[in-house]
Formats: sequence, C-alpha cells, structure tokens
Amino acid sequence: MILTCPECATSYFVDDRKIAPEGRAVKCASCGHRWTAHPEATLELDVSAEEGAVAREPFEPEVEEPAALSDLPGAELPKVIRAKVETTRKVREAATHGIVWAGMAATIAIVLGLAVVFRVDVVKIMPGSAKAYALAGLPVNTLGLVIEGSRAEPALQDGHAALSISGMIRNVEDHAIVTPPLKIELLDKAGKTIVTKVARPADPVVPPGETR
Repeated sequence: MILTCPECATSYFVDDRKIAPEGRAVKCASCGHRWTAHPEATLELDVSAEEGAVAREPFEPEVEEPAALSDLPGAELPKVIRAKVETTRKVREAATHGIVWAGMAATIAIVLGLAVVFRVDVVKIMPGSAKAYALAGLPVNTLGLVIEGSRAEPALQDGHAALSISGMIRNVEDHAIVTPPLKIELLDKAGKTIVTKVARPADPVVPPGETR
C-alpha cells in the first residue's frame, strides 16, 4: 500500500502486512510528522508503467517511543520506583534519627561517668543523692575519713565489767581533716540499740594519708 504524509505529501510504499487492521503509528522520514495509518480498501487498477510511476523513497515506519521517566508526572511513575524513593527517604530519616539518639546516648554516658567520678562533690552539693549512690553500690565518703582495725574487748571500769572499743582513723584526702565526734552504739542480737556513747579523739586533726 502507499502511505502519503498529510503534512508534506511525501509518499511511501509499505507492505500491507505491516499495517494492522486497527492501524499503526508511523512517522514521516522527510518532515518528521506523525500520524496513524490505516489499511486501505483493495483497489484493482489497470495502469501502464508510465502512469503508475510515483516517487518512492525507502520507508521505515517508526513506532512511538514511550516518554522518559524523568518526563512523567509523579502520579504516573511506576510503583516500584516510588517505593524505592520512599525507602531511600526512610533510610535517610532513620540514619538521621540514629545519629541523634547516638549523640544523646553518648551525652548521657558522659554525664553518668562524671557523676561517678565526682560523686563526693555531688553529694556535698546534694546530700540526698548519697542514698542513690549507695543503692547503686557506690557508697560516698564525704568526710574523707575511714575507720580501720576497730575491735571490741572486755575490760573493767571502776570494778565493773565494761567493753573497750579501739581503732584507727585514717585520712584518705590530700589535706588535713578535723575528726568529728564518733557515735558508738552497742546492739543486741535483734539489732536494737542497747547503749549509745559519743567518743572524741584525743588529737582530732589528722594529716593527709595518716592515722590517729
């Protein structure tokens, strides 16, 4: 069959089998115009060679190519591409949140570390925090003094049976400390206080690292 471009009137000879009954999109090789070609009705003509001579040019029908994905509106993008974009966005958000949480965790770890290292200073500022440290297994010595080698021995006082308690007080700080009065309690088997006494060291000033 012969196809004629409706724009520039260039004619082409095409095999009838290449044009489907429902038509086919074609493109003019001369001017680039596109149109839909339909098969023509069968005609029987008796013409001479001179009468049937027409300008013929090689014809290569061009099928419409789909638009590039970048030219399509968002609503027409394939679902798989939209899903990939969404996944990438979520991964980036998760990474950002992960960095934020990691920063917060690092900050908390630093604060806790400082609270442990400087717990004596913390308790001096907030005495109530001593219980929290004790529950965490980190008792705090705010006095800077420790009692060592304490022992109790039976003794006589004014002809009566008594209990002699002795021991040493060590200064664990780097400066001299005045020892406060010591409260001594005698407990029974049930843990109840029987006797309470207050003892005052003969030399209350303890140099750093020494005992009294």
